[in-house]
Amino acid sequence: MKRYIAVFAIVFLLYAAAQADVIHMYDGRKITGRIVSQDDETVVVRARHGEITLDRDDIERIEKGKLPEEVYEEKAGALDKGDAQGHYELGLWCKENRLRPEAKKEFKKVIAADPDHKGARKELGHTKVEGKWLTAAQIRKRNKKKKKKDNGGSNGSSSKVSSALKVIENAINNGSLSDSDKKKLESFSRMSKKEFEQVATKIKAWKKYKPSTEQQPATEIDGMPVFVRVPDKYSPKKSFPVIIALHGAGGRGERLGGQAWCNDKTEWGKAVRAGYIVAAPTLGGADWWTWPNSVRIYNLLKHLKTNYSVDTNRVFVTGFSNGGHSTWAVGMKNPTLFAGLGPLAGGPTNEARSLDLSMLKNMISLPVFWMHNADDQICPARLGNMVENAYKKLGYTNLTHKQFPSGGHDANFRKWDQLFAWMEKQTRDLYSKKVVFDTDHAELDTAYWIRLDGISRRAKVTGEIDGSTIKLTVEKASRVTLFLSDKMLDLDKPIKVEVNGKEKFSGKVKRSAAVAVKEALKRNDRNAVFAAALELNINPN
Repeated sequence: MKRYIAVFAIVFLLYAAAQADVIHMYDGRKITGRIVSQDDETVVVRARHGEITLDRDDIERIEKGKLPEEVYEEKAGALDKGDAQGHYELGLWCKENRLRPEAKKEFKKVIAADPDHKGARKELGHTKVEGKWLTAAQIRKRNKKKKKKDNGGSNGSSSKVSSALKVIENAINNGSLSDSDKKKLESFSRMSKKEFEQVATKIKAWKKYKPSTEQQPATEIDGMPVFVRVPDKYSPKKSFPVIIALHGAGGRGERLGGQAWCNDKTEWGKAVRAGYIVAAPTLGGADWWTWPNSVRIYNLLKHLKTNYSVDTNRVFVTGFSNGGHSTWAVGMKNPTLFAGLGPLAGGPTNEARSLDLSMLKNMISLPVFWMHNADDQICPARLGNMVENAYKKLGYTNLTHKQFPSGGHDANFRKWDQLFAWMEKQTRDLYSKKVVFDTDHAELDTAYWIRLDGISRRAKVTGEIDGSTIKLTVEKASRVTLFLSDKMLDLDKPIKVEVNGKEKFSGKVKRSAAVAVKEALKRNDRNAVFAAALELNINPN
């Protein structure tokens, strides 16, 4: 028995069912083949790829039978040509007995008699595409042609995309899209998803920035000195996350905000070592939460995006005390700009410096990491309980509230490791399936993929994507523009838009390079790439 195991083990596995004589071994195995000779000591079995000699003492019993090929000829001869099911069953029998050519022959006879026989089509590897059965080779050929088309395979399409990319690069470097360039881009209609992906990549590459080693408060924004520090490994060829640090009453940007985050002589310098750009402005007072000062923060971010290679999907605001109040304020008013907020001993405050929970609804896609001490007498711990309850009522789960038992009114520098660990996990979701936006300033008209026009004070909108349908509830606005992306919906298929319970649009939208670059430039945001825009007039209520 030993002498056949090494040589013929693979033969047994591959051709066990290909012959008619079955030898049952004492060890439980079955060996199938045609017995060509035998004596008292050995049995010789012929398989397709050679002869096997077995020890008689290892054999329990032998079953004699016909060759599968012989059985097949008998079965095939007994079938009528038009018996599709009979030929199908015979094909399956051939498959079980490893008669592959014969099985294929029988399945072909099946579809000759019944072209739509699913079983035979499946066995032959056919797939139904748009009502037509195709072979694997035909599908590969079809997919290759489609891929070529999607990638701009024809000279005309390839040239179209190349021309669009040149126009986009020029517009981004100039900071604006000229009327002539806009017309050029608008002429590239009916862009495929693959073509638009090339456009998106070009926009995200953004412009060429100059190298920078700025580390001193040499910048002024709206009259504010701003301490700016870039990471030691800063390179204009890569994009970097940003921390905007707001000081409290009596503080200065470069002292509390800047040095606490950047000073390499302490453990607080993690921001720079972790690769963050840090910007810490200094305000004469500390009432950051007022509208004019909130605008200063937005303008500071605009300055950073213009002069530094910023990862606009990872911009964070943090602040201590009054700076913490203001962190909430700038985030609630304009959540689209940020990936997360890190208030330190400061709660949601309105312009009258009263606790403001009315705009927390805007935070549906903006996570918060809030650190606070239970014995803080200046920003009492009860504020945290009130905010937590407000979040629960809204059904939001993106608030992380860390309340420590003692420490008074303090920024908890030594616990910032927790804040850093949290920030590392946050990325802005610009294409969120649900948007809630309540705005009391006409200048703040855009939230994620929704823009309101013709708004009066305290306009509100809720937008939700459900499959291919967008449902909007709008108050105090006469027009809404939806910015759409393949990351939100399948733009190759029709979509439907309902506003205040009524259908406003049903059909397909076209991808547009002009829309994409114009909106990215308007927002000064390399990651705000939208493939299409849909404007809808509504009746304000």
